Amino acid sequence: MGTGTPLEQSLGAAIVAVRLAEAAGLSEDQARDAYYLTMLRTVGCTGDGDVGRLMLGEDVGAWVGHLPNGSKLGFLSAMITQVGRGASPLRRTAAVARAFRGMPQIMAATPIHCEVGKRLAARVGLGAGVERGLAQIFERWDGSGQPNGLKRDALDPIVCVAHVAFDALVVFRMGGVDAATAMVRERSGKAYAPAIAEAFVAKAASILGEPDVPSIWDAALAAEPGKPRRLEGELAERAIRSIGEHADMKSGYFSGHSAGVATLAAGAARRLRLAEVDVVALGRAGHLHDIGRAGVLADVWEKKGPLSDGDRERVRSHAYHTERVLSRATFLGAAASIAALDHERLDGSGYHRRLPPGSLPVTVRVLSAADVYRALIEPRPHRPARNPDEAATELRNEARAGRLDADAVEAVLGAAGQETRRPERPAGLSQREVEVLRFVARGLTNKEIATSLDISVRTAGHHVEHIFTKLGVTTRAAAGLFAMQNDLMVDPGAA
Repeated sequence: MGTGTPLEQSLGAAIVAVRLAEAAGLSEDQARDAYYLTMLRTVGCTGDGDVGRLMLGEDVGAWVGHLPNGSKLGFLSAMITQVGRGASPLRRTAAVARAFRGMPQIMAATPIHCEVGKRLAARVGLGAGVERGLAQIFERWDGSGQPNGLKRDALDPIVCVAHVAFDALVVFRMGGVDAATAMVRERSGKAYAPAIAEAFVAKAASILGEPDVPSIWDAALAAEPGKPRRLEGELAERAIRSIGEHADMKSGYFSGHSAGVATLAAGAARRLRLAEVDVVALGRAGHLHDIGRAGVLADVWEKKGPLSDGDRERVRSHAYHTERVLSRATFLGAAASIAALDHERLDGSGYHRRLPPGSLPVTVRVLSAADVYRALIEPRPHRPARNPDEAATELRNEARAGRLDADAVEAVLGAAGQETRRPERPAGLSQREVEVLRFVARGLTNKEIATSLDISVRTAGHHVEHIFTKLGVTTRAAAGLFAMQNDLMVDPGAA
């Protein structure tokens, strides 16, 4: 998403890398390292400010991927034919001129990709081989690559495999096996290690053959050599946090945002006396709620003036991207669905689904409030950071307007160290919902509750439905038990 590359390009390249590593006689451990290296080749892209996409066009990933390992003349020729394609002659000329002026800036982004990628691999325990490979991924066999001009045997074999695998798949999808084979032959001894190039040419058709399965995701998972790596315990938590940090790198304005939201959301959940499983889910969701930012150009996030309609649609799309990415991570459970709904609002004004209040459990309401508060105390291109008191006022105004949950807002403010205005109740229950819950626990029907509170039966039913949603229960008996376990059967103010 961050480079404009066609979706699933890296997954497909990882499969090709494994086949090529096996054809070249690499060990199982090397093949596995080549698998992860190829998949993570551009993982550092969120740190470069979208330089390439801004200078060369948003669709740059569709045509530029294999060119850095080719000749300078071929790269320049592709720029002239591809940049600004479809625009008027005047605009296209201006776009090409801008691209040429920006080449030094584009090339300077290479060390960013290398260093950021290497640090991620280290943090999640992918091993020295993958770390070393990510530091070398933009080097070339002839020594003309970046950032250190390494050449020949100084390059790790898995890097040489990743070079050919990634580029060959791009050309294969544009021109077929013959085009990919010709490209690899031509670059052998220049960008590519001759031994790896020869192994590819000998079995190009079988190495490039697209997996005959409905899902390339499943094919990529199955392609991992040896025993699949599993992240558990502290490594899994570190990986979750790392993904949020990579999303925050999209703009300097977001530095530390996801971790800050995670801390606030988990703290607010504890103040609401939510179950520990919800506290954990909210912490994870805080780290992951904005990972879809990678799919939106940095100049939208850093725009100082008003956003256009098109800009706003791009911003909204990041919630969709977040949802789709997290849908793959089934082990996250509730954290994935909570993160995907972060930008929904109680009045239906949020995005991207515009869900009704009944579909937004207390965990989502807490995350939304934590996200808004954290954003308010951070600077943005169109305004300075708010001080905590100003942020609290704005947050409460959002609650009064019906966009944020008032109890969630107070819990977040309490977690932020501010004085709260109402007693905190478990599961984010409002005072009226606590009153209804007491009647439910005593066995009253919706009609009897309505009579006792002088409200309509329909309103009483809505209250009961919302209470069940917040508590995560489906029966009145379970709701009554929750009320007793949390000392809600007696009003403290009535003592």
